[in-house]
Amino acid sequence: MKKSPIFDRKTFLLVTGASRGLGRSLAVNLAKKLGKQSFILLLARNKDGLEETKTQILKNVPDLELTISLQPVDLSQCSDALFDRLLKDTMTTAHADFQCFNQVIIVHNAASLGDVSKKVSDFMDAAEYQEYWNVNITSPAILNNVFLHHFPASEKRDVLCINISSICALQPFKTWALYCTGKTARDMWFNVLAVEEPSIRVLSYAPGPLDTDMQMLARTVTGDNDMREVFLDMHQKGGLLTCDVSVKKLIQILETNTFESGAHIDYFDVSDTASEKTNNS
Repeated sequence: MKKSPIFDRKTFLLVTGASRGLGRSLAVNLAKKLGKQSFILLLARNKDGLEETKTQILKNVPDLELTISLQPVDLSQCSDALFDRLLKDTMTTAHADFQCFNQVIIVHNAASLGDVSKKVSDFMDAAEYQEYWNVNITSPAILNNVFLHHFPASEKRDVLCINISSICALQPFKTWALYCTGKTARDMWFNVLAVEEPSIRVLSYAPGPLDTDMQMLARTVTGDNDMREVFLDMHQKGGLLTCDVSVKKLIQILETNTFESGAHIDYFDVSDTASEKTNNS
């Protein structure tokens, strides 16, 4: 069943991994759809990259009354206290009120590829596992819970949690054990959130094969020869998507807003015809 409209409302938007690639595209393209007096909080490690994302937002939506806050943060050093302080300091500095938004959206884009050169049997270091889980599972889970603590769903406020997923959450890729496991775990965590909290809208979106730095690593350092050739062939034959193309399809999904909360939707699950209507609007 179709829910309330998602765009053109006074919104608090948080995007992680927003300093480049897909995260930058998410921030810029979602900003175009927000209502006046919306607030955008961008998180990433690279401060200069965040500044460039902010510049791109202001360039693309010069007439929209937006507040944009940048917070350089290492998500591998996650804790509830860190995220709580980050949100409170952001609002205090901007003289903003947690209660003044009728919609909040959090986009969990930040992720790392991990070591894709080794087979499952080669992973022996517990610290390597722990570091990967911290960035890709623990951090988004804790950040999401702190976010919901400050922005609970209510009759006056809608909440949307978007988890950037991957086909790797559904299919095993040789020598990609960390990445596949991390994506699967994240999907399930958000799926459980959806069934526990029916007042919250939850979506796991797999953006398709993107022309990013991560794909460059995939075609150069993947340990399995056959998998590496697949990624290389995809690049050479023009099979990669731009981040903007994928994000515009996500926006079409959100505008239609008929997805089941907790659903995993891939870029290729949505028809190009429907996406073209969004791209041309």
